[in-house]
Amino acid sequence: MTIDLTHRNSPEAVAAWLASRNPAEVDGALVSQASSQGVALAVRYEGRYPLGQNGERLPSRSVAVGCEVSGPLEAREENAQRVERALTPAVPRRIEEWLAELSVLVPRRQNDEFTERLTLAAYSSRLAGYPADVVREALLGRIWRFWPSWHELHQVCEDLAAPRRQMLAGLRQRPAEGAPEAEPRKQVSREEAQRILEEYGFVPKRFAAVQALRMARTEDELMAHQRDASVPHWTETADPDGPEMKMDALATQL
Repeated sequence: MTIDLTHRNSPEAVAAWLASRNPAEVDGALVSQASSQGVALAVRYEGRYPLGQNGERLPSRSVAVGCEVSGPLEAREENAQRVERALTPAVPRRIEEWLAELSVLVPRRQNDEFTERLTLAAYSSRLAGYPADVVREALLGRIWRFWPSWHELHQVCEDLAAPRRQMLAGLRQRPAEGAPEAEPRKQVSREEAQRILEEYGFVPKRFAAVQALRMARTEDELMAHQRDASVPHWTETADPDGPEMKMDALATQL
């Protein structure tokens, strides 16, 4: 289904188009059309398992809580505008017509004319905050045993509108900047590596002594190595004129 939700159409025309579909159709069409432009929209859902006032289990439901987006930035913005247009509410007159239709379908308490007009205005003004298809689905697409409270309608509308809102938030969110690339390791020549090792006392004499030792396999062998090992102390292999020997000599004088 192709959606023409550009600014070429008036809000009234967009709302009328939305009201002729249900929210699932509109959401699916938005995802499909975004995909055709190289933008992937993956809405993430979580389950809700509410309990009643007496601890009884109420019907569970799935709620959209996020949307993963990928694709070129230019196409993202174009699809963000399309999703934003898909949030267009119905005109007040249409909402009032749907409320009037619901009032003859379900039992409700009869009030005086002033209260009826106040109720109609209160519901209509609040429902104007949701897309036209969401409001029509909440009022006439669901089976209500009695006139719904605003708490009940609010929950239904929020759940129905959540996927589109999450799509818009994901499309408008700027991609995270990539982590800075690590600086390439400096290549050290063999001569430079040898110089660094010798500077810290790792001279051929010491390497040869360490390599001559057999690896200890038991605790007793390890203790024997510590008593009899022929590994020289670092002072025996360090450069006599090196900074380490000078620091060691200074320390012995303190």
